[in-house]
Amino acid sequence: MEKKVVGEKNFEEIDQKLGLLEKAKGEWLKVSFAEKIKLLKRVLVLIEKNKDKWVKLALQHRRLTNNEQEEELAGGVMPTVRLCRLLIEVYKPAAQAQKAGKPITFAKPPKVSGKEQKTVTVFPWRMQEKILFPGLSAEIVLEKGKEATQGTELLNAIKEGRGQVSLILGAGNQSSIPFMDALYKLYNQGQVVILKHNPVNEYLQPIFDQVFAPFIESNFFHHVIGGAEEGAYLVDKVDNIHITGSDRTHDIIVWGDLNKKEAEKPKLTKEITSELGCVTPWIIVPGPWKDNELEYQIQQITGATVQNVSFNCNAAKLLVLHKGWGLRDKLMKGIKNVLAGVPRRYAYYVGASKRFNEFLKNYPNAKQLGKEKEKEDYLPWTVIENVPPKDGEYALCNEPFCPVLSETDLEADGVEDFLQKAVVFCNEKVWGNLSCTILIHPTTQKKYAKAIQRALDNLHYGSIGVNIWSALSYALCSPVWGAYPGNSLKDIQSGIGFVHNAFLLDHPQKSIIYAPFQFFMGTKMPYLSLIHI
Repeated sequence: MEKKVVGEKNFEEIDQKLGLLEKAKGEWLKVSFAEKIKLLKRVLVLIEKNKDKWVKLALQHRRLTNNEQEEELAGGVMPTVRLCRLLIEVYKPAAQAQKAGKPITFAKPPKVSGKEQKTVTVFPWRMQEKILFPGLSAEIVLEKGKEATQGTELLNAIKEGRGQVSLILGAGNQSSIPFMDALYKLYNQGQVVILKHNPVNEYLQPIFDQVFAPFIESNFFHHVIGGAEEGAYLVDKVDNIHITGSDRTHDIIVWGDLNKKEAEKPKLTKEITSELGCVTPWIIVPGPWKDNELEYQIQQITGATVQNVSFNCNAAKLLVLHKGWGLRDKLMKGIKNVLAGVPRRYAYYVGASKRFNEFLKNYPNAKQLGKEKEKEDYLPWTVIENVPPKDGEYALCNEPFCPVLSETDLEADGVEDFLQKAVVFCNEKVWGNLSCTILIHPTTQKKYAKAIQRALDNLHYGSIGVNIWSALSYALCSPVWGAYPGNSLKDIQSGIGFVHNAFLLDHPQKSIIYAPFQFFMGTKMPYLSLIHI
Protein backbone atom coordinates (compact mmCIF):
# COMPACT_ATOMS: atom_id res chain seq x y z
CA MET A 1 0.00 0.00 0.00
CA GLU A 2 1.20 3.49 -0.80
CA LYS A 3 2.74 5.28 2.13
CA LYS A 4 0.70 8.30 3.27
CA VAL A 5 2.43 11.22 4.94
CA VAL A 6 0.83 14.29 6.49
CA GLY A 7 3.38 16.88 7.54
CA GLU A 8 6.07 15.04 9.47
CA LYS A 9 3.79 12.14 10.39
CA ASN A 10 3.75 8.67 8.89
CA PHE A 11 0.21 7.34 8.37
CA GLU A 12 0.98 3.99 6.78
CA GLU A 13 -0.30 2.00 9.79
CA ILE A 14 -3.55 3.97 9.86
CA ASP A 15 -4.15 3.41 6.15
CA GLN A 16 -3.44 -0.29 6.49
CA LYS A 17 -5.94 -0.72 9.33
CA LEU A 18 -8.57 1.39 7.62
CA GLY A 19 -8.22 -0.78 4.51
CA LEU A 20 -8.77 -3.94 6.53
CA LEU A 21 -11.83 -2.47 8.25
CA GLU A 22 -13.29 -1.27 4.96
CA LYS A 23 -13.13 -4.81 3.59
CA ALA A 24 -14.58 -6.29 6.77
CA LYS A 25 -17.47 -3.86 7.41
CA GLY A 26 -19.90 -5.86 5.28
CA GLU A 27 -18.68 -9.17 6.69
CA TRP A 28 -19.47 -8.11 10.27
CA LEU A 29 -23.13 -7.79 9.34
CA LYS A 30 -23.11 -11.36 8.06
CA VAL A 31 -21.66 -12.83 11.26
CA SER A 32 -24.38 -14.79 13.04
CA PHE A 33 -25.73 -13.72 16.40
CA ALA A 34 -24.44 -16.99 17.85
CA GLU A 35 -20.91 -16.22 16.64
CA LYS A 36 -21.14 -12.69 18.03
CA ILE A 37 -22.01 -14.18 21.42
CA LYS A 38 -18.96 -16.43 21.19
CA LEU A 39 -16.77 -13.41 20.53
CA LEU A 40 -18.06 -11.72 23.68
CA LYS A 41 -17.45 -14.85 25.72
CA ARG A 42 -13.86 -14.91 24.47
CA VAL A 43 -13.50 -11.25 25.47
CA LEU A 44 -14.71 -12.06 29.00
CA VAL A 45 -12.07 -14.78 29.32
CA LEU A 46 -9.39 -12.36 28.14
CA ILE A 47 -10.53 -9.64 30.56
CA GLU A 48 -10.22 -12.12 33.42
CA LYS A 49 -6.75 -13.06 32.21
CA ASN A 50 -5.59 -9.45 31.81
CA LYS A 51 -7.50 -7.57 34.53
CA ASP A 52 -4.57 -7.44 36.96
CA LYS A 53 -2.32 -5.95 34.29
CA TRP A 54 -5.10 -3.54 33.29
CA VAL A 55 -5.49 -2.30 36.88
CA LYS A 56 -1.73 -2.14 37.47
CA LEU A 57 -1.18 0.02 34.38
CA ALA A 58 -3.98 2.36 35.43
CA LEU A 59 -2.60 2.69 38.96
CA GLN A 60 0.85 3.51 37.59
CA HIS A 61 -0.58 6.05 35.16
CA ARG A 62 -2.54 7.82 37.90
CA ARG A 63 0.11 7.38 40.59
CA LEU A 64 -2.20 5.40 42.84
CA THR A 65 -1.34 2.65 45.32
CA ASN A 66 -2.57 -0.93 45.37
CA ASN A 67 -4.92 0.09 48.19
CA GLU A 68 -6.81 2.23 45.66
CA GLN A 69 -7.30 -0.46 43.02
CA GLU A 70 -11.06 -0.59 43.76
CA GLU A 71 -11.39 2.69 41.93
CA GLU A 72 -10.05 1.29 38.67
CA LEU A 73 -12.09 -1.87 39.07
CA ALA A 74 -15.21 0.27 39.52
CA GLY A 75 -14.49 2.64 36.64
CA GLY A 76 -12.69 0.30 34.25
CA VAL A 77 -12.95 -3.46 34.49
CA MET A 78 -16.36 -4.08 36.04
CA PRO A 79 -18.59 -1.96 33.75
CA THR A 80 -16.92 -3.55 30.74
CA VAL A 81 -17.54 -7.04 32.11
CA ARG A 82 -21.14 -6.20 32.93
CA LEU A 83 -21.85 -4.86 29.44
CA CYS A 84 -20.39 -7.98 27.82
CA ARG A 85 -22.54 -10.22 30.00
CA LEU A 86 -25.69 -8.22 29.33
CA LEU A 87 -25.16 -8.25 25.56
CA ILE A 88 -24.67 -12.02 25.64
CA GLU A 89 -28.02 -12.48 27.39
CA VAL A 90 -29.85 -9.96 25.21
CA TYR A 91 -28.46 -11.58 22.03
CA LYS A 92 -29.39 -15.18 23.00
CA PRO A 93 -33.02 -15.07 21.73
CA ALA A 94 -31.76 -13.50 18.49
CA ALA A 95 -29.31 -16.36 18.02
CA GLN A 96 -32.05 -18.93 18.65
CA ALA A 97 -34.47 -17.22 16.29
CA GLN A 98 -31.84 -16.93 13.57
CA LYS A 99 -30.96 -20.63 13.88
CA ALA A 100 -34.66 -21.56 13.60
CA GLY A 101 -35.20 -19.23 10.63
CA LYS A 102 -37.64 -17.06 12.59
CA PRO A 103 -37.87 -13.24 12.87
CA ILE A 104 -35.11 -11.82 15.05
CA THR A 105 -36.08 -10.87 18.61
CA PHE A 106 -33.94 -9.81 21.55
CA ALA A 107 -34.32 -10.51 25.26
CA LYS A 108 -37.09 -8.35 26.65
CA PRO A 109 -36.57 -5.88 29.50
CA PRO A 110 -38.40 -6.67 32.74
CA LYS A 111 -41.31 -4.24 32.40
CA VAL A 112 -42.90 -1.66 30.08
CA SER A 113 -45.44 0.81 31.47
CA GLY A 114 -47.15 4.05 30.46
CA LYS A 115 -49.47 5.09 27.65
CA GLU A 116 -48.53 8.33 25.91
CA GLN A 117 -44.93 8.01 27.07
CA LYS A 118 -43.54 4.56 27.72
CA THR A 119 -41.20 3.80 30.61
CA VAL A 120 -39.08 0.65 30.39
CA THR A 121 -37.63 -0.95 33.51
CA VAL A 122 -34.10 -2.18 32.75
CA PHE A 123 -32.87 -2.99 36.27
CA PRO A 124 -33.20 -5.25 38.17
CA TRP A 125 -33.47 -7.95 35.54
CA ARG A 126 -32.30 -11.17 37.15
CA MET A 127 -33.06 -12.43 40.67
CA GLN A 128 -29.41 -11.98 41.66
CA GLU A 129 -29.70 -8.25 41.00
CA LYS A 130 -32.83 -8.01 43.15
CA ILE A 131 -31.12 -9.80 46.02
CA LEU A 132 -27.85 -7.86 45.86
CA PHE A 133 -29.41 -4.44 45.37
CA PRO A 134 -32.74 -4.24 47.23
CA GLY A 135 -34.55 -1.01 46.47
CA LEU A 136 -32.40 -0.09 43.47
CA SER A 137 -34.11 0.23 40.10
CA ALA A 138 -33.45 1.82 36.73
CA GLU A 139 -35.71 2.76 33.87
CA ILE A 140 -35.44 4.23 30.39
CA VAL A 141 -38.04 6.84 29.50
CA LEU A 142 -38.83 6.69 25.78
CA GLU A 143 -39.72 9.61 23.56
CA LYS A 144 -43.42 10.45 23.62
CA GLY A 145 -45.56 8.32 21.33
CA LYS A 146 -42.85 5.70 20.75
CA GLU A 147 -43.16 1.97 21.47
CA ALA A 148 -40.60 -0.18 23.26
CA THR A 149 -39.14 -1.68 20.10
CA GLN A 150 -35.61 -3.07 20.04
CA GLY A 151 -32.65 -3.21 17.69
CA THR A 152 -34.24 -1.49 14.70
CA GLU A 153 -31.04 0.29 13.63
CA LEU A 154 -29.02 -2.92 13.84
CA LEU A 155 -31.59 -5.07 12.03
CA ASN A 156 -32.00 -2.51 9.26
CA ALA A 157 -28.23 -2.36 8.76
CA ILE A 158 -28.10 -6.18 8.52
CA LYS A 159 -31.06 -6.30 6.13
CA GLU A 160 -29.64 -3.62 3.85
CA GLY A 161 -26.04 -4.83 4.09
CA ARG A 162 -25.12 -1.31 5.10
CA GLY A 163 -21.71 -1.72 6.71
CA GLN A 164 -19.87 1.28 8.13
CA VAL A 165 -16.47 2.07 9.57
CA SER A 166 -16.88 4.14 12.73
CA LEU A 167 -14.11 6.22 14.24
CA ILE A 168 -14.12 6.45 18.03
CA LEU A 169 -12.09 9.31 19.43
CA GLY A 170 -11.57 7.79 22.83
CA ALA A 171 -11.92 9.27 26.29
CA GLY A 172 -8.87 10.06 28.37
CA ASN A 173 -10.35 9.50 31.82
CA GLN A 174 -12.17 6.23 32.65
CA SER A 175 -10.58 3.24 30.94
CA SER A 176 -13.94 1.50 30.37
CA ILE A 177 -15.30 4.26 28.11
CA PRO A 178 -13.51 3.33 24.84
CA PHE A 179 -14.14 -0.38 25.47
CA MET A 180 -17.87 0.13 25.90
CA ASP A 181 -18.17 2.69 23.10
CA ALA A 182 -16.63 0.12 20.76
CA LEU A 183 -19.07 -2.56 21.93
CA TYR A 184 -21.99 -0.19 21.31
CA LYS A 185 -20.88 0.41 17.74
CA LEU A 186 -20.33 -3.28 17.09
CA TYR A 187 -23.40 -4.74 18.83
CA ASN A 188 -26.03 -1.98 18.83
CA GLN A 189 -25.29 -0.47 15.42
CA GLY A 190 -23.49 -3.22 13.52
CA GLN A 191 -20.46 -1.09 12.65
CA VAL A 192 -16.78 -1.97 12.66
CA VAL A 193 -14.51 0.30 14.65
CA ILE A 194 -11.22 2.11 14.53
CA LEU A 195 -10.40 3.62 17.90
CA LYS A 196 -7.92 6.43 18.31
CA HIS A 197 -6.85 6.47 21.92
CA ASN A 198 -6.80 9.76 23.74
CA PRO A 199 -3.11 10.59 24.36
CA VAL A 200 -3.85 10.60 28.10
CA ASN A 201 -4.93 6.95 27.90
CA GLU A 202 -2.45 5.58 25.39
CA TYR A 203 -1.20 3.25 28.11
CA LEU A 204 -4.31 1.14 27.41
CA GLN A 205 -3.01 0.04 24.00
CA PRO A 206 -1.52 -3.29 25.17
CA ILE A 207 -4.72 -4.08 27.09
CA PHE A 208 -6.80 -3.56 23.96
CA ASP A 209 -4.37 -5.74 22.01
CA GLN A 210 -5.09 -8.57 24.41
CA VAL A 211 -8.75 -8.11 25.34
CA PHE A 212 -10.07 -7.19 21.88
CA ALA A 213 -7.94 -9.79 20.10
CA PRO A 214 -11.01 -11.74 18.84
CA PHE A 215 -12.22 -8.65 16.98
CA ILE A 216 -8.76 -7.56 15.84
CA GLU A 217 -8.04 -11.00 14.35
CA SER A 218 -11.13 -10.72 12.16
CA ASN A 219 -10.54 -7.05 11.32
CA PHE A 220 -13.76 -5.91 12.96
CA PHE A 221 -11.82 -3.66 15.33
CA HIS A 222 -8.49 -1.86 15.22
CA HIS A 223 -6.93 0.88 17.31
CA VAL A 224 -4.19 3.45 16.94
CA ILE A 225 -2.46 6.12 18.97
CA GLY A 226 -1.67 9.69 18.07
CA GLY A 227 -2.67 13.30 18.52
CA ALA A 228 -4.71 15.90 16.71
CA GLU A 229 -3.11 15.29 13.30
CA GLU A 230 -3.89 11.58 13.38
CA GLY A 231 -7.40 12.35 14.54
CA ALA A 232 -8.01 14.81 11.72
CA TYR A 233 -6.62 12.35 9.20
CA LEU A 234 -8.95 9.60 10.44
CA VAL A 235 -12.02 11.85 10.41
CA ASP A 236 -11.68 12.23 6.64
CA LYS A 237 -11.41 8.48 6.06
CA VAL A 238 -14.35 6.94 7.95
CA ASP A 239 -18.14 6.77 7.61
CA ASN A 240 -19.01 8.32 10.98
CA ILE A 241 -17.44 9.55 14.21
CA HIS A 242 -18.11 9.21 17.92
CA ILE A 243 -16.16 11.40 20.34
CA THR A 244 -15.94 11.44 24.11
CA GLY A 245 -14.21 14.63 25.18
CA SER A 246 -14.80 18.36 25.34
CA ASP A 247 -17.23 20.52 23.42
CA ARG A 248 -14.24 22.54 22.20
CA THR A 249 -12.66 19.52 20.53
CA HIS A 250 -16.03 18.63 19.04
CA ASP A 251 -16.43 22.12 17.57
CA ILE A 252 -12.96 22.05 16.03
CA ILE A 253 -13.86 18.79 14.25
CA VAL A 254 -17.29 19.98 13.11
CA TRP A 255 -16.68 23.64 12.29
CA GLY A 256 -12.95 24.14 11.96
CA ASP A 257 -13.26 27.77 13.05
CA LEU A 258 -15.84 29.97 14.77
CA ASN A 259 -16.65 31.93 11.61
CA LYS A 260 -18.03 28.77 9.99
CA LYS A 261 -19.99 28.05 13.17
CA GLU A 262 -21.59 31.48 13.13
CA ALA A 263 -22.43 31.05 9.44
CA GLU A 264 -23.78 27.56 10.20
CA LYS A 265 -21.55 26.02 7.53
CA PRO A 266 -19.92 22.97 9.13
CA LYS A 267 -16.64 21.65 7.79
CA LEU A 268 -17.76 18.12 8.70
CA THR A 269 -20.54 16.69 6.55
CA LYS A 270 -20.72 13.15 7.99
CA GLU A 271 -22.55 11.93 11.09
CA ILE A 272 -20.96 12.60 14.45
CA THR A 273 -22.23 11.53 17.87
CA SER A 274 -20.70 12.70 21.11
CA GLU A 275 -20.52 12.69 24.90
CA LEU A 276 -18.99 15.97 26.02
CA GLY A 277 -19.33 16.40 29.75
CA CYS A 278 -21.45 18.59 32.00
CA VAL A 279 -21.46 20.91 34.99
CA THR A 280 -23.20 18.11 36.88
CA PRO A 281 -25.74 19.44 39.40
CA TRP A 282 -26.84 17.79 42.62
CA ILE A 283 -30.25 19.13 43.63
CA ILE A 284 -30.55 18.88 47.41
CA VAL A 285 -34.26 18.95 48.27
CA PRO A 286 -34.77 20.37 51.79
CA GLY A 287 -36.10 17.88 54.30
CA PRO A 288 -35.91 16.54 57.87
CA TRP A 289 -32.56 14.77 57.56
CA LYS A 290 -31.30 12.99 60.68
CA ASP A 291 -27.63 13.16 61.64
CA ASN A 292 -26.80 9.70 60.27
CA GLU A 293 -28.64 10.52 57.02
CA LEU A 294 -26.75 13.79 56.69
CA GLU A 295 -23.46 11.98 57.27
CA TYR A 296 -24.32 9.38 54.64
CA GLN A 297 -25.17 11.99 52.01
CA ILE A 298 -22.00 13.93 52.83
CA GLN A 299 -20.05 10.75 52.10
CA GLN A 300 -21.97 10.20 48.88
CA ILE A 301 -21.40 13.77 47.64
CA THR A 302 -17.70 13.76 48.49
CA GLY A 303 -17.33 10.28 46.99
CA ALA A 304 -18.78 11.56 43.72
CA THR A 305 -16.33 14.47 43.89
CA VAL A 306 -13.04 12.69 44.63
CA GLN A 307 -13.50 9.59 42.46
CA ASN A 308 -10.87 9.63 39.70
CA VAL A 309 -9.61 13.03 40.95
CA SER A 310 -12.94 14.47 39.75
CA PHE A 311 -11.97 13.76 36.13
CA ASN A 312 -15.44 12.40 35.39
CA CYS A 313 -18.08 13.88 33.13
CA ASN A 314 -20.56 12.96 35.86
CA ALA A 315 -18.54 14.09 38.89
CA ALA A 316 -20.43 16.18 41.44
CA LYS A 317 -19.74 19.76 40.30
CA LEU A 318 -22.58 21.95 41.54
CA LEU A 319 -24.69 21.64 44.68
CA VAL A 320 -28.08 23.34 44.30
CA LEU A 321 -29.48 24.15 47.75
CA HIS A 322 -32.52 25.89 49.23
CA LYS A 323 -31.23 29.12 50.77
CA GLY A 324 -33.51 28.80 53.78
CA TRP A 325 -32.88 25.12 54.58
CA GLY A 326 -31.90 24.76 58.21
CA LEU A 327 -29.31 22.06 57.48
CA ARG A 328 -27.58 23.93 54.66
CA ASP A 329 -24.60 25.13 56.74
CA LYS A 330 -24.20 21.77 58.48
CA LEU A 331 -24.11 19.97 55.14
CA MET A 332 -21.49 22.30 53.69
CA LYS A 333 -19.36 22.13 56.84
CA GLY A 334 -19.48 18.33 56.73
CA ILE A 335 -18.45 18.24 53.06
CA LYS A 336 -15.49 20.52 53.72
CA ASN A 337 -14.43 18.49 56.76
CA VAL A 338 -14.43 15.26 54.76
CA LEU A 339 -12.51 16.78 51.83
CA ALA A 340 -9.99 18.27 54.25
CA GLY A 341 -9.10 14.73 55.33
CA VAL A 342 -8.74 13.28 51.82
CA PRO A 343 -5.18 13.23 50.47
CA ARG A 344 -4.62 15.38 47.42
CA ARG A 345 -4.08 13.32 44.30
CA TYR A 346 -2.08 13.57 41.14
CA ALA A 347 -3.98 15.61 38.54
CA TYR A 348 -3.07 13.42 35.58
CA TYR A 349 -5.46 14.91 33.03
CA VAL A 350 -4.04 17.45 30.56
CA GLY A 351 -4.92 21.06 31.34
CA ALA A 352 -6.17 20.43 34.89
CA SER A 353 -3.91 23.02 36.51
CA LYS A 354 -4.90 25.67 33.97
CA ARG A 355 -8.62 25.02 34.49
CA PHE A 356 -8.14 25.00 38.25
CA ASN A 357 -6.35 28.35 38.21
CA GLU A 358 -9.11 29.88 36.08
CA PHE A 359 -11.62 28.96 38.76
CA LEU A 360 -9.39 30.47 41.47
CA LYS A 361 -9.08 33.64 39.43
CA ASN A 362 -12.87 33.93 39.20
CA TYR A 363 -13.44 32.88 42.82
CA PRO A 364 -10.50 34.06 44.97
CA ASN A 365 -12.35 33.10 48.18
CA ALA A 366 -12.55 29.43 47.17
CA LYS A 367 -11.70 27.09 50.04
CA GLN A 368 -8.71 24.83 49.23
CA LEU A 369 -8.66 21.60 51.22
CA GLY A 370 -7.07 18.17 51.44
CA LYS A 371 -3.94 16.75 53.02
CA GLU A 372 -1.05 18.52 51.33
CA LYS A 373 1.62 16.82 49.29
CA GLU A 374 4.85 18.63 48.43
CA LYS A 375 4.65 17.68 44.78
CA GLU A 376 3.60 19.48 41.64
CA ASP A 377 0.28 18.68 39.99
CA TYR A 378 -1.34 17.49 43.23
CA LEU A 379 -4.30 19.86 43.25
CA PRO A 380 -6.31 20.60 46.41
CA TRP A 381 -9.96 19.66 46.78
CA THR A 382 -11.66 23.02 46.44
CA VAL A 383 -15.13 24.22 47.46
CA ILE A 384 -16.70 27.39 46.10
CA GLU A 385 -19.75 28.44 48.10
CA ASN A 386 -22.46 31.00 47.32
CA VAL A 387 -22.01 31.03 43.55
CA PRO A 388 -24.57 33.55 42.23
CA PRO A 389 -27.37 31.68 40.39
CA LYS A 390 -27.37 34.03 37.41
CA ASP A 391 -27.00 33.77 33.65
CA GLY A 392 -23.42 33.56 32.46
CA GLU A 393 -21.89 32.87 35.87
CA TYR A 394 -18.47 31.25 35.33
CA ALA A 395 -18.98 28.19 37.57
CA LEU A 396 -22.35 27.48 35.95
CA CYS A 397 -21.04 27.71 32.38
CA ASN A 398 -17.66 25.96 32.61
CA GLU A 399 -17.05 22.35 33.51
CA PRO A 400 -14.04 22.34 35.88
CA PHE A 401 -12.78 18.81 35.06
CA CYS A 402 -10.53 19.23 38.10
CA PRO A 403 -11.05 18.95 41.89
CA VAL A 404 -13.56 21.82 42.22
CA LEU A 405 -17.03 21.58 43.78
CA SER A 406 -19.29 24.65 43.60
CA GLU A 407 -22.45 25.47 45.55
CA THR A 408 -25.34 27.83 44.86
CA ASP A 409 -28.46 28.77 46.83
CA LEU A 410 -31.94 29.36 45.46
CA GLU A 411 -34.57 31.40 47.26
CA ALA A 412 -37.91 29.58 47.32
CA ASP A 413 -41.19 29.44 49.22
CA GLY A 414 -41.10 25.86 50.36
CA VAL A 415 -40.32 22.51 48.75
CA GLU A 416 -42.62 22.70 45.72
CA ASP A 417 -41.39 26.16 44.77
CA PHE A 418 -37.78 25.03 45.24
CA LEU A 419 -38.27 21.99 43.01
CA GLN A 420 -39.82 24.08 40.25
CA LYS A 421 -37.08 26.72 40.45
CA ALA A 422 -34.30 24.16 40.65
CA VAL A 423 -35.50 22.42 37.49
CA VAL A 424 -35.70 25.68 35.54
CA PHE A 425 -32.33 26.78 36.91
CA CYS A 426 -30.55 23.55 35.97
CA ASN A 427 -32.20 23.32 32.54
CA GLU A 428 -31.59 26.94 31.57
CA LYS A 429 -28.58 28.32 33.46
CA VAL A 430 -26.28 25.35 34.06
CA TRP A 431 -24.14 24.17 31.13
CA GLY A 432 -24.68 20.65 29.87
CA ASN A 433 -27.46 18.07 30.00
CA LEU A 434 -25.65 14.77 30.49
CA SER A 435 -26.65 13.79 34.03
CA CYS A 436 -27.75 15.08 37.40
CA THR A 437 -28.57 13.77 40.87
CA ILE A 438 -31.44 14.73 43.15
CA LEU A 439 -31.47 13.88 46.87
CA ILE A 440 -34.91 13.53 48.47
CA HIS A 441 -35.67 12.42 52.02
CA PRO A 442 -38.40 9.72 52.11
CA THR A 443 -40.69 11.93 54.23
CA THR A 444 -40.35 14.72 51.68
CA GLN A 445 -40.78 12.25 48.83
CA LYS A 446 -44.05 10.99 50.28
CA LYS A 447 -45.45 14.45 51.05
CA TYR A 448 -44.55 16.02 47.69
CA ALA A 449 -44.81 13.02 45.39
CA LYS A 450 -46.55 14.86 42.53
CA ALA A 451 -44.13 17.79 42.61
CA ILE A 452 -41.17 15.42 42.59
CA GLN A 453 -42.57 13.47 39.64
CA ARG A 454 -43.05 16.75 37.74
CA ALA A 455 -39.44 17.61 38.46
CA LEU A 456 -38.20 14.26 37.14
CA ASP A 457 -40.39 14.63 34.06
CA ASN A 458 -39.13 18.14 33.36
CA LEU A 459 -35.40 17.74 34.07
CA HIS A 460 -33.66 17.75 30.69
CA TYR A 461 -30.80 15.40 31.47
CA GLY A 462 -29.86 12.13 29.79
CA SER A 463 -29.53 10.38 33.16
CA ILE A 464 -31.00 11.28 36.53
CA GLY A 465 -29.99 9.69 39.81
CA VAL A 466 -32.59 9.79 42.59
CA ASN A 467 -30.75 9.45 45.91
CA ILE A 468 -27.81 7.90 44.05
CA TRP A 469 -24.90 9.28 42.04
CA SER A 470 -25.95 9.45 38.39
CA ALA A 471 -22.73 7.60 37.51
CA LEU A 472 -24.61 4.42 38.34
CA SER A 473 -26.54 4.91 35.12
CA TYR A 474 -23.19 4.60 33.35
CA ALA A 475 -22.02 1.60 35.37
CA LEU A 476 -25.21 -0.46 35.11
CA CYS A 477 -24.97 -0.48 31.27
CA SER A 478 -28.63 -1.40 30.76
CA PRO A 479 -29.72 2.26 30.99
CA VAL A 480 -28.68 4.67 28.26
CA TRP A 481 -25.76 7.03 28.71
CA GLY A 482 -25.59 10.33 26.84
CA ALA A 483 -27.02 13.82 26.62
CA TYR A 484 -30.71 14.63 26.72
CA PRO A 485 -31.99 14.67 23.10
CA GLY A 486 -32.33 17.96 21.25
CA ASN A 487 -28.82 19.39 21.16
CA SER A 488 -27.60 20.76 17.83
CA LEU A 489 -24.17 20.88 16.25
CA LYS A 490 -24.13 24.65 16.83
CA ASP A 491 -25.17 24.37 20.49
CA ILE A 492 -23.77 20.97 21.32
CA GLN A 493 -23.91 21.11 25.16
CA SER A 494 -23.24 17.53 26.39
CA GLY A 495 -23.44 15.96 22.95
CA ILE A 496 -25.69 13.99 20.63
CA GLY A 497 -26.68 10.33 20.90
CA PHE A 498 -26.62 7.56 23.49
CA VAL A 499 -24.36 4.58 24.21
CA HIS A 500 -24.64 1.42 26.38
CA ASN A 501 -28.40 0.64 26.15
CA ALA A 502 -27.83 -3.11 26.49
CA PHE A 503 -31.46 -3.92 25.60
CA LEU A 504 -31.05 -2.10 22.26
CA LEU A 505 -34.16 0.00 22.92
CA ASP A 506 -35.19 2.40 20.18
CA HIS A 507 -36.11 6.05 20.88
CA PRO A 508 -34.69 6.58 24.40
CA GLN A 509 -35.14 10.01 25.96
CA LYS A 510 -33.42 9.56 29.33
CA SER A 511 -32.64 7.12 32.13
CA ILE A 512 -33.68 7.45 35.76
CA ILE A 513 -32.05 5.48 38.58
CA TYR A 514 -33.87 5.17 41.91
CA ALA A 515 -32.33 4.23 45.26
CA PRO A 516 -33.33 4.40 48.91
CA PHE A 517 -32.20 7.53 50.75
CA GLN A 518 -29.52 5.43 52.44
CA PHE A 519 -28.59 2.70 50.02
CA PHE A 520 -25.09 1.26 50.42
CA MET A 521 -25.40 0.82 54.15
CA GLY A 522 -22.19 0.95 56.15
CA THR A 523 -19.87 2.02 53.33
CA LYS A 524 -17.73 5.09 53.77
CA MET A 525 -17.63 6.02 50.09
CA PRO A 526 -20.81 4.74 48.41
CA TYR A 527 -19.37 4.85 44.89
CA LEU A 528 -16.89 2.09 45.77
CA SER A 529 -19.78 -0.37 46.08
CA LEU A 530 -20.17 -0.15 42.30
CA ILE A 531 -17.36 -2.69 41.98
CA HIS A 532 -19.78 -5.41 43.07
CA ILE A 533 -22.12 -4.89 40.08
